[in-house]
Amino acid sequence: MSQRVLVVNPALGAAGDMLLAALLAAGADPEAVRGALAPIGLADAVRLERTARAGLASWQLVPSEETGRLLLTREQLHEALDHAGLGEQGRSLARAALSFLEEAEARVHVGQHGLH
Repeated sequence: MSQRVLVVNPALGAAGDMLLAALLAAGADPEAVRGALAPIGLADAVRLERTARAGLASWQLVPSEETGRLLLTREQLHEALDHAGLGEQGRSLARAALSFLEEAEARVHVGQHGLH
């Protein structure tokens, strides 16, 4: 059995939709991704589409007409984690990562709230 390793080094930042598109480009099953979005209420909020930019094939997440730009509040993000079907360890790691991001955003965007 072969294994693949994904290394993410977002030293200059990385948007969630871009990370998810990169995961799809690396071979993730689009239906599995859509299935993972369902428990947090986002399966119908975005369309997964193939695209090409600068001659490179990839994926993009396009907000549905009803959704427009998709922004979740801190509370919605934490609620999504509760409904994501993660085990205790996965939920703990996800909460730690989210807290780390929230703290970093607070330092960078002084006086503003939420993730950008």
